[in-house]
Amino acid sequence: GKNCLSCVADLEACCPLLDVLDLHNNNLSKIAPRSIQHLCELRILNVAGNKLTRLDFLAGRSMGALEEVNARRNRLSLITDSIVECPRLSRLYLSANSLGGSLAASGIEASIMRCKQLRDLTLEMNPIVEQFMLLLLVVVVWEKKGTVAVRRCLG
Repeated sequence: GKNCLSCVADLEACCPLLDVLDLHNNNLSKIAPRSIQHLCELRILNVAGNKLTRLDFLAGRSMGALEEVNARRNRLSLITDSIVECPRLSRLYLSANSLGGSLAASGIEASIMRCKQLRDLTLEMNPIVEQFMLLLLVVVVWEKKGTVAVRRCLG
């Protein structure tokens, strides 16, 4: 981290067994999928403190070992299904981004609900936090009263 990088080269050639990649506090506005998509052993990715607007670079079947993504303090405005393609993802840190609008428009609702292993999610300091907290309340109600309450509140 903290190297003033503006791009990331293809890392597979030099370090195919890399399991932790720390790119925090650089000048990255995007990461080409080909630069990390073949790092099959990658478990932890830290891209906090950059200028990223999307996490599309996570798409690809080879991200199967990824357990943690720290994308705090970026410019993320949309979460796509690329995170769903990381079946072991259990920690996702998205604080201090630009996630706003509705839950559906930001992609949070659809993507996060499909991450079966997700145990730790941070969203504070995003415009969407109040809506997400409402969704969590609905999920708690759902667990106590059944699926009818969730469909009525979200539908």
